[in-house]
Amino acid sequence: MIDVCISLLWIAFLIIIFYEVADVKKNIETVQGADVYPAAKLMLIYQGKVLKDETTIEENKVAESSFIVIMMTKGRDWVKHVE
Repeated sequence: MIDVCISLLWIAFLIIIFYEVADVKKNIETVQGADVYPAAKLMLIYQGKVLKDETTIEENKVAESSFIVIMMTKGRDWVKHVE
């Protein structure tokens, strides 16, 4: 197990090293709500590298007690809403 802090409005998540990135995104979606943070639109970034969904936290060499940046991609729905 690895204690990795993913800060999302100062909310931390505990991540197991064999979790796939897609699993972490799904966990964020479940905790925060699919309407606010849909997994399909989330990007996880560690040390400047966008983590691929099919890779594990361990494969990405995420260090214990480190931070992963969460970004949301813009989708067509967002663009239409702004216009």
